[in-house]
Amino acid sequence: MNFLDDLKKLLDDNNWYIEKGREISFTISQKYIKDAEVNIPNKLYHITPTKNVENILINCLKPKSDNLRHKYPSRIYVSDNIGTLEPLSKELARWKGDKEYSTLEIDTNGLYFKLYKDTTSAYKGHYYIQDIEKIPSENIKLIK
Repeated sequence: MNFLDDLKKLLDDNNWYIEKGREISFTISQKYIKDAEVNIPNKLYHITPTKNVENILINCLKPKSDNLRHKYPSRIYVSDNIGTLEPLSKELARWKGDKEYSTLEIDTNGLYFKLYKDTTSAYKGHYYIQDIEKIPSENIKLIK
């Protein structure tokens, strides 16, 4: 093995990835933190640009990772605190450009996934779901 192979193995073994920084810098971050796993409440909330709502309610909610500030594996970001979603939607509107956001309620009963604290969020009660193929539309309803 060479240095790069050793580094890749070290990163993979420790659940880390390399995130490109500015110019020639980079950051090594965890893909997810096993110690951050939490119990799943009966209801979770997800915000999405309003233009996505119809598709989600017809098809499903799928994890994705494009257009995020950090390049994590595909995830679905959720909250158990609906009150924090309004300021988050304003922040996302400034950052991503979508002006209208809607709030979806997810009924977690019958779903099997792991829920992790989002340690990168400035808001308490924010989590992410990783390693799930989809959340079926029958578990989702538009609330705002």
